[in-house]
Amino acid sequence: MPLFEVSLKDIVNSQVSLEEVRQAFTDLEIETIEDFKKSKKLNVIKTPSFDNLNALCLERTGKNFGKYFFDSNGINKKVEKILIENASVIKEWCLGNKIATIHEYRSAKRPENFPTYKSIIDNYGENYFKEVLGLRGYKKEFKLKPDEKRKEYFETESNYSKLKKKIMADQIKISFDDFKTDWLAEITDGTPSTVELGNRFSKKLVMQWLDFNEYTDDIIFCDGSGDGGIDIAYLQRGDISEDNASEGDTWYLIQSKYGSAFAGKDTLLIEAQKVIETIDGKTKRLSSLANDLLERLQIFRASASSKDKLVLVFATSGVLSEDEKRVLNDVKTFGKARLGNMFDTEAVSIENIYQRVVENLSQYKKYNLPFIANLVPSGNDLLVGSVKLNNLYQFLKDYKSETGDLDLIYEKNVRKFLGSGKKVNSGIAQTIRENPERFGLYNNGITIVVEDFKLLESDKYELTEPYVVNGCQTTRTIWETLYKKLEAGGTGTNPELEEWKNRLKKGIVVVKVVKVGENGEELLTNTTRYTNSQNAVGQKDFIALESNFKIWAKEIGNAYNIFLEIQRGGWDSQKTLQRTNPTAKNFDDWANAFDLLKNYGAGWLNEPGYAYGKNPPFSPGGSIFKRIIESDSFSIKDLYASYLFQKLAQKIKFGRGAEKSTRGQTRYLFIFVVVELLKECMSHSAIETSLSNISASVIKIFSDFESNAAKQLTDAALNVIDEYMTKENEDSVFCEPKYNDDLNNFLKWEKLAKGTDFTPKLSNLIAFTKRDMRRNIGGQQAARDTISTAIA
Repeated sequence: MPLFEVSLKDIVNSQVSLEEVRQAFTDLEIETIEDFKKSKKLNVIKTPSFDNLNALCLERTGKNFGKYFFDSNGINKKVEKILIENASVIKEWCLGNKIATIHEYRSAKRPENFPTYKSIIDNYGENYFKEVLGLRGYKKEFKLKPDEKRKEYFETESNYSKLKKKIMADQIKISFDDFKTDWLAEITDGTPSTVELGNRFSKKLVMQWLDFNEYTDDIIFCDGSGDGGIDIAYLQRGDISEDNASEGDTWYLIQSKYGSAFAGKDTLLIEAQKVIETIDGKTKRLSSLANDLLERLQIFRASASSKDKLVLVFATSGVLSEDEKRVLNDVKTFGKARLGNMFDTEAVSIENIYQRVVENLSQYKKYNLPFIANLVPSGNDLLVGSVKLNNLYQFLKDYKSETGDLDLIYEKNVRKFLGSGKKVNSGIAQTIRENPERFGLYNNGITIVVEDFKLLESDKYELTEPYVVNGCQTTRTIWETLYKKLEAGGTGTNPELEEWKNRLKKGIVVVKVVKVGENGEELLTNTTRYTNSQNAVGQKDFIALESNFKIWAKEIGNAYNIFLEIQRGGWDSQKTLQRTNPTAKNFDDWANAFDLLKNYGAGWLNEPGYAYGKNPPFSPGGSIFKRIIESDSFSIKDLYASYLFQKLAQKIKFGRGAEKSTRGQTRYLFIFVVVELLKECMSHSAIETSLSNISASVIKIFSDFESNAAKQLTDAALNVIDEYMTKENEDSVFCEPKYNDDLNNFLKWEKLAKGTDFTPKLSNLIAFTKRDMRRNIGGQQAARDTISTAIA
């Protein structure tokens, strides 16, 4: 009897997966296509033919037989180069020749230099045709053999069980313990002091939780003697959208309790009281840093609006226990009594970050939540209707209680690291406060996707693995507004509040509940994109849903071995995967996609002020994002050139910890100046200063930071920055006619570097530097000539 026996029908009907077939080949030591054919010939195995298995692999995985089963037939570099460099040309040819399907491409008479159907399929599968060229797919029609009774394909039950265990183990590739080990590696690197350990720990944890980066100017490190209980303070300014609508500001005051520094409930009570006493002005002995912070906090409290918040955050290694969560809630009540309703508490741990970045967590733990709503079915996979505002609030409250992190409810492929103070829409909040009974008239509603839903009673459902994919601002604002109103405390009666509660009961939200199933990633992603398509989506984490970035992430990994992080925190997950999975691709380096877009906007598109000051223009739906993405010429070469600037800025040490004070806030301005000086050299070499040519020149020069061309261009740009930021210089920023005595705001000005009408002093410095770059000094070749030779 053959050791392995399976029919084509078994696989097509999903009784046996391709993964099971692959594992069986491994167990039988079938390692090559020749081994496979020999085994079939000797009747050691009975499987579908090579052709049928090859077609199935291509359809389901995008890989051919050899690549999927034996990891052979690697990507053909010549074909890859053609596909990367000529995607737009191939796409235009398809449009011009009315090629709309993969089959038509396969049958058409193509230009000689175009890759064949087979070479594209072998390298990228059908995804390239569909996602890059925009062609429709076609599926091979399989002629099934006559029904065959499925037989057990392992000789013993123990072998079968062993295989199943392997498959199940592979489903969760990254354990929390492995993730935690790698996440902490850079925290404990070297011999840091206890203070430095806590500082590193809280900085990284809160950076990923709140999604700020090292270049922000609003982080204060107070850790040490006289810190008043505050290790790190971070002012998260509400994003200002392109129509100048502003969110509230939030001060996060972080207590870092790394490892044994956290001793449970007592730690929460003692440290919280210490912080509250400091904010309330009762602590007498504070360091100069803490005193300066306290002054800012007091001004903030005095001028705060209802949108502003003050949040005490406990950053711990492990999640809080139920008893500790109750104590933290008591701290919140105590803090509100002392400091007002703007006070709030949060707890964040490494496990919170793990939950946000490890995509297969749903296989690790599933959440089932009650949902009371008036819904009617439309087919088997859709419920449509309305949910009362207070019932939706209770659903969100149950979710936060169950998961410990409300933000996990926002589409799992995006992981919007919102924090508790973000994305509160003032118009939505005003409607809830003033006319809650009319909310359904004024709001477009929300969409929730679920793995499954089940009717429990007439209006009560159970939702399995719910995610809000449209209505992020709506649900967040409902949560924030109702939380303030309903959780303020007090045992007396308030007629005005009671009247509002009665009107609240009449308020509803239009809701759709979509069942996508356990493996419905494509439907979930499409639902997210299409339900948001009519809105100006300004969340930068929606980059994770952009098909272009998914393709570019793969391409830049293949071409340059760089991991493109399209979801913040993804690199930590990837590092763990590389360490624990020997078959995983090992990348040389990484870069965050959003950071690269900002570099590109600052340098190539002359927007250093926007890059430093605003996120929305660079987020999906934003004006600069559209300019970049809708450009026919933008490619991974541009991303790689932007990556080189990222590495150069890190090498120079812009931002916090800059070796020169002139470089603390000028990273994006520096990139702009480098490109301006580079354009001078390109013109000298008769190279058109197009965006793609700028990228090509950047790559030629900065692929080696130690080359003469790279050093001279870098030094020239740094001289401009240093002189511009020095008060004593007559061409400094402080002498600009429109300078308003606020350096931070001026560097965020959208008119920064927009010519002599707005920043004439900067224009002068750049002009003088270009002139100096043309001169031969001390018998040395002029910098312009050195750079021009390098890019020619």
